[in-house]
Amino acid sequence: MRNTRFSGRFAAFLLSFLAAVSGLRVPALASGSVSVALSYQADGSGFRLARRAVAVSPGLSEEYGYADAYYGTAATALDAIVAAHIAALGEGNVSGSLTVGPTGFLSNFMGDGSGNFVYFVNGSLSGAAAGSVRLNDGDAVELFSIQDAYAYSDARAWFERDGKRAGALTVGKGVSFDLALKGIDCVIYGEGSGAGLYGYRDGIEGALAVLLADDPDGGAYIDAPLGETGAGGVISLSFDTPGLYILSAIDYDTDYGFPLMSPWLAVTVTNSGGAPAVTSSGFANPPPAPLAPSEVRTDARTALGDTLSYLVSSQAPSPQYGQEWEILALARSGRSVPAGYYEGYYASVKDKLARVSSNQLSANSTDNSRLALALTAIGVNAANAEGRNLLAPLADYDYATGPGINGAVYALLAFDAKNYAIPPAPSGGAQTSRENLIAFILARELPGGGFSWSGAGEIDPDITAMALQALAPYKNSSADAGAAIARALAKLTAAQDYYGGYASWGSVSAENMAQVIVAAAALGLDPSADPQFTKGGGSAVSAMLRFYADGGGFQSASSPGAANAMSTYQAAYALAAYSRLLNHQNPLYDMRDCDITLTEGGGGQSGGGGSGPGGSTSAVTEITVVFRLIGGTIHLDGAEGHSRYIEWIPYSRYSFEQNQVSVCDALLRALNEAGLDQEGAEGNYLSGIRAPASLGGYWLREYDDGPYSGWLYSVNGVYQQTGIKDYLLSDGDVVLVHYTDDYTRETNLDNSGGGTGGGGVSGGGAASETEPPPIAASETAPPKENTLPDDEGEDPDEKTDAPREFPSEGWENPFSDVSSDDWFYEAVREAQTSGLMVGLPDGSFAPDSPATRAMAAQILFRFEKEPEAAGAEFDDVKSGDWYADAVAWASERGVAQGYGGGRFGAGDGLTNEQLAVMLRRLAGLIGIDTTETESEHYPRFADTGGASEWAEAAVKWAYPKGLLAQESPEAINPKTVLTRAEAAHIITTFLKLAVQRSE
Repeated sequence: MRNTRFSGRFAAFLLSFLAAVSGLRVPALASGSVSVALSYQADGSGFRLARRAVAVSPGLSEEYGYADAYYGTAATALDAIVAAHIAALGEGNVSGSLTVGPTGFLSNFMGDGSGNFVYFVNGSLSGAAAGSVRLNDGDAVELFSIQDAYAYSDARAWFERDGKRAGALTVGKGVSFDLALKGIDCVIYGEGSGAGLYGYRDGIEGALAVLLADDPDGGAYIDAPLGETGAGGVISLSFDTPGLYILSAIDYDTDYGFPLMSPWLAVTVTNSGGAPAVTSSGFANPPPAPLAPSEVRTDARTALGDTLSYLVSSQAPSPQYGQEWEILALARSGRSVPAGYYEGYYASVKDKLARVSSNQLSANSTDNSRLALALTAIGVNAANAEGRNLLAPLADYDYATGPGINGAVYALLAFDAKNYAIPPAPSGGAQTSRENLIAFILARELPGGGFSWSGAGEIDPDITAMALQALAPYKNSSADAGAAIARALAKLTAAQDYYGGYASWGSVSAENMAQVIVAAAALGLDPSADPQFTKGGGSAVSAMLRFYADGGGFQSASSPGAANAMSTYQAAYALAAYSRLLNHQNPLYDMRDCDITLTEGGGGQSGGGGSGPGGSTSAVTEITVVFRLIGGTIHLDGAEGHSRYIEWIPYSRYSFEQNQVSVCDALLRALNEAGLDQEGAEGNYLSGIRAPASLGGYWLREYDDGPYSGWLYSVNGVYQQTGIKDYLLSDGDVVLVHYTDDYTRETNLDNSGGGTGGGGVSGGGAASETEPPPIAASETAPPKENTLPDDEGEDPDEKTDAPREFPSEGWENPFSDVSSDDWFYEAVREAQTSGLMVGLPDGSFAPDSPATRAMAAQILFRFEKEPEAAGAEFDDVKSGDWYADAVAWASERGVAQGYGGGRFGAGDGLTNEQLAVMLRRLAGLIGIDTTETESEHYPRFADTGGASEWAEAAVKWAYPKGLLAQESPEAINPKTVLTRAEAAHIITTFLKLAVQRSE
């Protein structure tokens, strides 16, 4: 990673890594003095300024002639640096020992005029000028002078204990304890070229752990060596004498390229003999944890919507030939564009074609490939654009590969975009084939894997990712391509820095991450969650989002602040590729889903294909969509729990006399006709809806029911990341808008959230057993392997009248999200020990996740010990589905009959009344009295009047037996979607009735 192209005068971390870009979060601060911990290490021999608490006042830097971005309204890192000088040298020596350049970077600190400085705030690299970083009370500011003046590369080191960063440790005398030395490699490349973090070091071996002692001048020097760190950076220590010990570590191995920015660890040894315990993280405000994939996806959705708007309104309001990448990003994201937008672009292409006699647009073959990709995305046949075959020049192998590896990459992508036939090569030219384009790419693989522009030297993540994009369709059909892909992925993983970024030519840029994201999506890998694209501090997606410019667009590494055209369009089509992956659509360059519709004399737009963003709409003058709205309740008095999911608008059809209908259009139409108000839709993000007057007319908004609560939408059962104005609907699409307490449990959004077993809310609500909704809901239940096997020694074909019982012995709770304080604890215990409910693969039970009809069928099937049944006869239940046998049994025995029309609705939310009907039918099969009871209290429950006619008898039967979930002692909503916890309570109550019957 060495780079010898430096200017003579070197400033610390430069504007390409502004704090606003880097994603390092510095909390807002009210004006006023703050107390911070300061330290300064000048070289490997110790600290010129030992770690100490220093009072920092806003405006302190101005008092000494320096200016920061806040002009005395808030304390900044520059104020802290001035305070450090005062603390170490006195008030009269600041000006002579501190020099701050016109851009706000240090060139002289405490008399060191090397200009090679870097500083961290709360353990996080601050790439901004010190005067632009605000401080909070209790922050820790650490300054270092770069030790490796040749490559400007040091390693930020720290000690860990039991996986925690340790700033202070307490241990008994004579007690042995282990510390692990870890770090992040930091590289600074020179003025104007940026800086970055590279390669998290999980263990630094061969470093020398040392004791520090106080220097009379206020610093700390090395007092005694303690030994070298071993495998994994681990060193074992013990101290026999009580007292305070300050530990650090040094490494003078400059050949390695990363001398240590020494850590600071205070060890207090006591007489008590207690076990070692970390008492401080080392920073008053520890560095923020990286965003979860679900949070990254939310941020990516916002950035994509804003950036596409920025493209249309600012960068390409009237797109012309030459803006193919902007067109590709818009078309493949399904962005709604102004009328005539793509037609206008195509007109400029036709003008270009009219001015060139040859189909070869320029000496660079990538111009032809790029245009072919853009035209295909908007619905133009690139092999017959105005009678011109733009792919014909690429049939000349020498022309196609002339630019080098990128020429071969984009030629292959262009041919494969619509599975275009490769024309015959022009007379005398070498014939291009898919095979020789692949061979050309593979021949330029670097030793050990990966690719570079020249075919030599170190891996270039940008070029490597492009090669992967072209090779991805051949991963399984070509053994050579598959092996090269595997080697390239390994190289990309190794090249990724701690925060998820990739560097080319000494600079981390949005473009690098954009190409990697497209490559990952082409291979079906999630670049925000797959281990190959994540590190301890972030992922490829979160790293690219660090370059996002507020209001839309992306910044470049060399020109931070404002949006850059190249960075913006590459990030835009990368986010489109990422969105398509999450929405289970074709990869970015696989345009077999695009209809060829935009031709001479014809209009329209294509781009996404099928039903979904950018689907072909030009031939449609009217479309009809189906819309459903499921709301919820608000937790009373901040009580923990979950929303009662209530259907606010049932499945309804809405027709539009236009072909450009967005989710927002359908939402506003449905709300208007239902008399419901909303907030935020006009701004492309739904934040709140007012409940129907019959339910109280309250507002239900984002965050009302917890930090992860809010409104989601799905189309045809698949959750979407696109803004509601940006997702264009096709004829027959079904839109579900629903509220959720925890979006991380929705399976299409974040599989780590535990929603797999809960089934999500998709399709939930009060579905009728006799009048089906017009669409199959998503199937989001647990996989087949979660079903329990038959008990040992039982004949699965032999039905028994004795139901499963639950043991009364002690229970070892296997669920991470169930505690003895939960109201549902006993119900979950009984459901699990009886074998009726088994939880999720991640060890959770997901008590607040919605229950589904498939889940209910499976539970009752287990209750009956899984007897053999004929195959399911429902269009939406396929052989091999984890619930297929249970549904077949439930249908055959009459326990659950489905909606009619061949639909069972396996993934639909299970309602109070639906489960009551199922249980009453099963009760009749096993000999429990099914006579409905006219309880004198029943009429007091006003909501029971909302029970469906087909369920009323079952509701009246279930109520006095405790087989209904109640919102309050006097409130029952038969159409409420049950949670898994409520289902467990009802099922185990029914189990007790069955046990009593058998006795």
